[in-house]
Amino acid sequence: MYQKYKTNINKQQFYIFISLIALLSVALLIWVLIPFGYGINEEFVKKIESKNNEEEISKLVSQLAMKTIISYIANSFVIVFFLVYILLLKNKIKAGYLFFIIWILVFITFVGMPFYGGSAQTSQYTKFQFWVGIFASFLSGVMAMTLFVFMLKYHIDRKFHYYEWYKIHKGRSR
Repeated sequence: MYQKYKTNINKQQFYIFISLIALLSVALLIWVLIPFGYGINEEFVKKIESKNNEEEISKLVSQLAMKTIISYIANSFVIVFFLVYILLLKNKIKAGYLFFIIWILVFITFVGMPFYGGSAQTSQYTKFQFWVGIFASFLSGVMAMTLFVFMLKYHIDRKFHYYEWYKIHKGRSR
């Protein structure tokens, strides 16, 4: 019976993943710290101050801070899980199409993560935070494309594996 081909990641793929994860983690950390150290958009603050009283302003600011922190914690949790998975994938477990497809979808959702609230959310960002968010989205897109390229390499390796199995067990090529 034919055993489907599964693969470990090689050393080069492992270090590509590690470097992209490190850059993405730094970009997300900077992105989440900007509202606390650098502040939020002054035009947004003036617009809120003109429409609301002090209690509502403090409530909106605390909601913004809580949303930012929860977003960062959730994204960091996913990144740590991916890191642990590729550490295991290097030697212990093997990957197939499901690994690549799931993580491609996860990193594609990370592409839109800084801008998921639309223009209402991005109006709160300073220019610096906006560009750091674009950089984090870019890194997530690069990670998704890297996973796609490695999935294509896996597909080719799987086809070669099947051809070799067929030639050995059937005694001829197609």
